[in-house]
Amino acid sequence: MLIPYDSMTTISISIWQSPDIKLPVTFSFPDDTGQIGFAYLHPENPLSGKVSFLRVGEAGPVEGRFDLRDENGKRFIGKFKAEWDNGTVMCG
Repeated sequence: MLIPYDSMTTISISIWQSPDIKLPVTFSFPDDTGQIGFAYLHPENPLSGKVSFLRVGEAGPVEGRFDLRDENGKRFIGKFKAEWDNGTVMCG
């Protein structure tokens, strides 16, 4: 998901997991295992910290919060509510 943080900053968060999370869950970054996902400042500045999802399901919005820092220690804190997009994702 892409989160516009301010007029100059967009946060990109990708979680590689089924979109059926019934209970609140928190993911920590960086993901050294390569199994969870990533958090970046757009386009390619890695972030560290936590992203929590309160509710995830294909039938409704995705809700959560984040507490992340860039490599210089600047903190990005906020909440999000995202709607699903029916776009096609292609890997390769």
